[in-house]
Amino acid sequence: MVEIIYIVLIALSSASVGLALLRWVGPTSHSRAEELVFSIGIGLGSLALSTMILGLIGLLYEPTFYFLLAVGLLFGRKELVGISARIQGRLFDRSREWDPFFLFVIIIAGISTAFSLLRALMPPYGAVDPLAYHLALPNIYLSKHYLSFERTLTGALYADNIGMLFTAAISLRGPELAQVIHWFMGVMTGIAIWCFCRDYFNSQVGIIAAAIFFFTPVFMFYSPLAYVDVGVALFQFLSVWVLFKWIRQGGNRTLLLMGIFTGLAMGSKHTALFLGVTLSFVIFSVLLFRKEGLVKISRSLFVFGGVALSLALPWYIRAWVHADNPVWPVANDFFSGLPYGSTFSISNPVIADALGRDWERISHLLVVLATSLWEWAWNEQLGWQRATGIYYLALVPVSILHWRRRRVQWLILCSLVYYVIIVLCIDGNPRYNLAFFALLSILAGWAAVRFSNHRLKVCRLVFRLTFLTSLLCSLAQSYALSYPSVQFALSRQSSEQFLRENEGNYKAFSFVNRQLPQDAKVLLQGIVKGFYCQRNYMWDHPYQRLLQYSEYATSEQMLERLKGLGVTHIVRMIHIPPSRTDFFPQYFMNPQHEEFRKKFLKLLYKDNGYVVFEINYPT
Repeated sequence: MVEIIYIVLIALSSASVGLALLRWVGPTSHSRAEELVFSIGIGLGSLALSTMILGLIGLLYEPTFYFLLAVGLLFGRKELVGISARIQGRLFDRSREWDPFFLFVIIIAGISTAFSLLRALMPPYGAVDPLAYHLALPNIYLSKHYLSFERTLTGALYADNIGMLFTAAISLRGPELAQVIHWFMGVMTGIAIWCFCRDYFNSQVGIIAAAIFFFTPVFMFYSPLAYVDVGVALFQFLSVWVLFKWIRQGGNRTLLLMGIFTGLAMGSKHTALFLGVTLSFVIFSVLLFRKEGLVKISRSLFVFGGVALSLALPWYIRAWVHADNPVWPVANDFFSGLPYGSTFSISNPVIADALGRDWERISHLLVVLATSLWEWAWNEQLGWQRATGIYYLALVPVSILHWRRRRVQWLILCSLVYYVIIVLCIDGNPRYNLAFFALLSILAGWAAVRFSNHRLKVCRLVFRLTFLTSLLCSLAQSYALSYPSVQFALSRQSSEQFLRENEGNYKAFSFVNRQLPQDAKVLLQGIVKGFYCQRNYMWDHPYQRLLQYSEYATSEQMLERLKGLGVTHIVRMIHIPPSRTDFFPQYFMNPQHEEFRKKFLKLLYKDNGYVVFEINYPT
């Protein structure tokens, strides 16, 4: 629970730094709450960039992060105290009357958020990506004190601002704090949605929109885990929000702020690069429509693009230096970068397959486009990362029917552009496109408020009861997800005991951490979740091509390759799940691996799922 104190300190430090920088940018906010949201976004980005710089120069040490935290708290303390006092006065204004319906929505969403926090406070377990690289890479960086290139780990050269926040969190407290940071960025996204709606519509729309976003199943499942998608969505949504402000009020200061958030988004995930391209196109189109001169258009694009690129480029330069490909391993064939076992495309295969083909394929594409939201609405077959719930299907079409309102038109247009360019053409996975659902939640919230305030009392009552019932069902789902964390919080079980029972490879790695020498170098076979391994390790992953087993005619040749890599021990999964046999062989059933085991491997440890071997190199 100490993590809660740390996240409060990180939030205050981020707000302090952000407020000072926002004052330097100039007045761009219409309310204190809006100013605070922008400030925290800028502050979190500043912490991420500071950590990246420290990693590049080899200063990733625990005292350094405490120094950053202290400097952040002192940097803009006067502005922070002032804005906090004014916001507090607004929150506790007794003259404000609350509609019970919207108050219930706030309470239900708040309880769900508390359940998510309990999940974030648990030791990381189960989820593959966090334990494979989102947390594992920061752990390695901290052990080496710099941003090393771990060639065998997926994500080793990704743009990784969110990972830098995780690096700071692990150094300050541990991986639980990293999960809490991701959860906090999700909460800030919801608050940002509320602030946006309050500015463009009213507070009621903001409350409903934020609740719909919070109860989107894919968000509900992933926000308390150490993925990066919610953090990316925060920066992306803030970018789009500032775009709306720029369309309304113009000004280079607003473009500067938009560039900051866009740069932070592009420095957090490759897919955000297309957000930068899209926003540049929108800026150009708006200025051209307003018949602005070429000089002003060029200057505006330079301000926006220059800031965005300057913040994001260090990540892409790093990838270029190590792999000859700024977006490695994406588009690796185009850049002729460092070899990678799988070729990644920068376009959605459905789109790529249909373009330039016959009408039958194109008609199939149109069906896919028209039904994608419907398919995403159910998680039973497609899994949590494609589960978006029913609110968007039920409510967004209503907002489209009222498209004549100018602000609704802009939201629909922005959502449509995002959907066509980024979701359909780049990646149709809802988990990667949470910013899109943040926009849709506003449209859904606007439609919901129209129903909830319908002139007919019967319609108003039926909708309110139906909506609250649906929220309670979603709350039950949130509790079901959080039940293990509730049990863990109420028990006296230690993190060590919990992980031994719930994380399959933890017992094997505990043996490795206790018994193997500090200079051991471990090869993981059939395992990608290496976070809990405290020795230098590499993946036996076919995508990375460090080990090409088909090229070794004898066990002795394989041994020579392992010796050249400096491998001293092997941790192996005994039974590879059928779903993963495309990546890894069934080692104990593979003649080549079995011959090698009998000749050169000494068994040190075995449990129901994993074994630890020592390699016996002939003297």
